[in-house]
Amino acid sequence: FLMFLGEFLLGFLFYRYQTKFIEEKTKQNVLNSNKLSSKISFIQKESKMMRPDNVIKYIFLIFMTGSFDFFEFILSTYYISKFHKISGTLQTRLGGILMVFSSLLYWYLFKFPKFKHQILSIIILGLSIIILIISEFLFQTYDMILTVKNLALVIFFAILSHMCVAFNNTIEKYLIDYNFLNPFLLLTFQGIIGIVFTIICGIFENPFPALKNVYDDNSSG
Repeated sequence: FLMFLGEFLLGFLFYRYQTKFIEEKTKQNVLNSNKLSSKISFIQKESKMMRPDNVIKYIFLIFMTGSFDFFEFILSTYYISKFHKISGTLQTRLGGILMVFSSLLYWYLFKFPKFKHQILSIIILGLSIIILIISEFLFQTYDMILTVKNLALVIFFAILSHMCVAFNNTIEKYLIDYNFLNPFLLLTFQGIIGIVFTIICGIFENPFPALKNVYDDNSSG
C-alpha cells in the first residue's frame, strides 16, 4: 500500500510540476514570438502527436500495467515469503527468466532485430535456468528443507513474478514511446490501480499478520 501510495503522490506531484514548467515556458515563448512577429511574419502550423491506439485500448493497457505492477510485487514480497525455509536468493537467481522473456517480447512485439550473439546469450541463459531449477529439486531431495510441492509453488511464483515485470516493462515502453504517455502520469495511474487492488486484496488476505499475532498472544480474553 505504501509503495503504491508513493507512486500515486510523487507521480502526480512531478507530473504537475512538469506540466506547470512547460506551460510557463510556452507562455514565455509566445510572448517572445509575438514581439518578433511584429517585425517578421511567420508561417506557423500547430504540431500535435497523435496516438496510434483508440481510447479503449489506451485505458486497457494502462490498467494492465498497473495490474502487472501489483501482481509482481505481491508475488515476490508476500506469497513467496510465506515459505519460510526457502532460499533467500532463489528469486534473484531466477532473474535470468526476466531477461529471456523480455527479449522475446521485444523481438516479437516491437519487431526489434535479432542478432546472433543475442540469440546465443538467450540460449545460454535458458539452459542455465533449467540447470538451476533441476539442482534446486535435487538439493531438496537430499536436504528435505521443503516438500516438492512447496518448492514447485515457490519456483512457479518466482517465474510468474519475473514474467509480470517483463510484461509491465514492455507495456510501459509501448505507452511512453508509441502513445506518448507522460511517464509521471503513467506512474500516477499505476499507483491508483495498485491502491485499489491492495484494498481488494486486504479483504481476503490479512495485511497485518504480525500485529494480529501480537494481539492474539497478548490481549486479555
